[in-house]
Amino acid sequence: MSLTKVARGSARYGLYGWGRFDFSLFQQPADGTPRAGNAVETLPQPTLLATFDADPVLLKAGCKHAGMVMQGKSTQTLATFGLNTSGQLGVLPPESDADREKLAWTRHDWALPAGTRVHSLSLGRQHSLALIQDQTGSRKVWAAGSNHFGQSLAPTPSHVSAWRAVPLPLSDVVQVRAGFDHTVLLHATGEVSSAGWSADGQTGQGHTNTFTPWLPLLRAGSGGSTAFPVPIGRILTGADHTLAVGATGVWAWGNSEYGQCGTGKVEDRIPAPVAVGVGKPAPGEAAAAVRVVDAAVCATSSILALTPCKSAPAAVNPTAAGTGNAKRSLRYFGFESPGGRPVDLPPNVAPDGEWTLVSTHHHKLALHTTRRVFTGRTKWDLVFTVPDAGERLRQVAIGTEFGLAITELQ
Repeated sequence: MSLTKVARGSARYGLYGWGRFDFSLFQQPADGTPRAGNAVETLPQPTLLATFDADPVLLKAGCKHAGMVMQGKSTQTLATFGLNTSGQLGVLPPESDADREKLAWTRHDWALPAGTRVHSLSLGRQHSLALIQDQTGSRKVWAAGSNHFGQSLAPTPSHVSAWRAVPLPLSDVVQVRAGFDHTVLLHATGEVSSAGWSADGQTGQGHTNTFTPWLPLLRAGSGGSTAFPVPIGRILTGADHTLAVGATGVWAWGNSEYGQCGTGKVEDRIPAPVAVGVGKPAPGEAAAAVRVVDAAVCATSSILALTPCKSAPAAVNPTAAGTGNAKRSLRYFGFESPGGRPVDLPPNVAPDGEWTLVSTHHHKLALHTTRRVFTGRTKWDLVFTVPDAGERLRQVAIGTEFGLAITELQ
């Protein structure tokens, strides 16, 4: 199927794409029928792919697949698009080599039961995670794709899997995050658990095993060993490293060969959580003079948005990225500065303006305002500007070779 030119029209939402992907999958009807694509192409400039009136509540990118959750009048629809070599789209790939090649890129749509919603969604290299909440408020983690390293939360290795509910005590999970081949979960208690590939310590469980079953990382006061002194409010997964953000600090673990774990030095493996240095305080200020209010990670880097404690609300919620009008500054760790350094905002972006950091599966980080998308590490490149003065950016997702953005007519 070839890509069709789309006019913006009066539909409330627009979906734009750029980079290399089978973008025709986004133009197929969402009627629940599996759709084959294999029309991979490169869009050098952001292009309008589709328009719709249903509310796109979630948009996520894996390495070479994407997921979107649409809110209808009373039900949600979960759609997955892209490469399906290990079942990461939620269905098993064909068994024959010929069919696998023919149907390598596909689309699948699921209409969820009334009252059921996708609370959190995250996509890795060859696995996908969804936190599903039913009409009673009960939550379950669902996983699909490769479990070769334990990343899909099954006890034994397997290369393929369709969507399945994970039979583990995960009813209190509030966030799911997928690295390339590892999984990190945040619980309502502020505790963190993990599974998957840990050759560089990316599960944070204190070892460098390649197959890692699910296990909690305990915090102070919860019994057992201690990983974090305070409850965690937000987790982020890069390709092979992880950040955990609490109200009074940030912790990191995994691969830090470019300094992306923020310890101030290059380390191949950090198998257990370590504190991240958020930067030196100004003369006369206490060491805890800044608070982390937003963060993002990519394959080789991490970035923190900081605000002075006196400018931050008394109870900052680290999961509410970019909220409030406090002035924020950026501090970067990674490929271009292993020891860490301050980073300027993009041109014409105000420290107290409306902007949000975006994690990616790329080698560059992302930041978006209400009208523009930037990617970069210590310098920012403009990659997308909303073309219509009446449009506003709602969500941005960036995979290894592609980017997606949803806009809304005002």
